[in-house]
Amino acid sequence: MARELVISFGIALFTWTTALVPASAEDVQFTDNRPSPLIVDGKPVDTICLMHLSNEDSSWRDPIDLGHCGHDDIVIKSQSADPRMTGFSYDYRNSPSEMRQPYFLYRFLGPYRGHSLLFVEYGGGGTGEFTGIISLDIRGYILKPVDSLASGDRCNGGLWHVSLAGGHLSYHQHITPYDLVALADGAPKLEAYKDLEASASSCVANVNYQDAQWASVSLSDPDLMDQAGWTDQFRHQACFNGVYRAFAARHETELDRNGVNRFTKAFSESCLRAD
Repeated sequence: MARELVISFGIALFTWTTALVPASAEDVQFTDNRPSPLIVDGKPVDTICLMHLSNEDSSWRDPIDLGHCGHDDIVIKSQSADPRMTGFSYDYRNSPSEMRQPYFLYRFLGPYRGHSLLFVEYGGGGTGEFTGIISLDIRGYILKPVDSLASGDRCNGGLWHVSLAGGHLSYHQHITPYDLVALADGAPKLEAYKDLEASASSCVANVNYQDAQWASVSLSDPDLMDQAGWTDQFRHQACFNGVYRAFAARHETELDRNGVNRFTKAFSESCLRAD
């Protein structure tokens, strides 16, 4: 009979060396600053095993054998400089990144609705700074990803303020102008990247989620300004910016669902009537 394995919170001792700290790491907040690795059978899971979760295709859902999960194609450069996260920066053995240092970091959040929950941050060497919340099961030494509860890349749904307390999961997501309008009930049909900005560098608000349901929105750039040669590339962006600044000037920057609906109504009446 196989031994009973224990999955639990763990406090491990690491020698932290100078290493990459992703830009998004400054935003991520936890209840403590201690590393919280995933513990199986009394030992931290090798972070290299969890890198499988960053696969861009559907293979991230494939089972992971914790006893055989080496990555011969990478060279670890240094351990995490963020005491709240477990992980490392690395290079590709045969093709070192010429842009940014690749990295993979994670934190075990705890048990949630019958599964174990991880928060992950990773980048493969390009401009992306990906974050995600992943549920998983472990049977013996086999790790089985279950679901991606939330994920994103910077302003396209990047995660921060992630916490699991009292059985409730909460987090914030960065969103773009297009996303903000789309949150409203009966939102107008717009085209991302044509009507409004929707890129990973176009943050204008944060959405507060509680157990996968969004509860409120915070406008994050009260001085949102038009940018010459950029704003005019999007049909309704300059008008959106004006509505946004008007809300900020009235100190209406914390919006519940009714507030989001009012914002989108003001945008529609001011910017879309000609359509």
